[in-house]
Amino acid sequence: MAGIFASGRAHPAVQPKANLDALTYPTIRRQAAKIGTPQPGDNCQPSANSGLPAITVPAGWTSDGLPAGIELLGRPWADGDLLGWAYDYEQATRHRRAPVLPEAAGPREPQER
Repeated sequence: MAGIFASGRAHPAVQPKANLDALTYPTIRRQAAKIGTPQPGDNCQPSANSGLPAITVPAGWTSDGLPAGIELLGRPWADGDLLGWAYDYEQATRHRRAPVLPEAAGPREPQER
């Protein structure tokens, strides 16, 4: 599949011929980079270059606690279906979690106006 997209031969007809509603693949080919470092190796070219609708959802965590994601690439005009599948996946897996934010520097004093 990656070769089809990389070669520019991708066409929306590929999915109906294969009887697929969507393609699923990792968002990136490597572990997520830490904030402030470059992130090579993304797999999002199929959606960017095909014009087909896509959505990325959390797919879990690495052993280092960094996020991993998957992208769903749908048929033309299947945006609503993709949103439904992404929601169902998130509800079934519960991979999404709130980010850990640094502690505040202490209570803030009210500002006078």
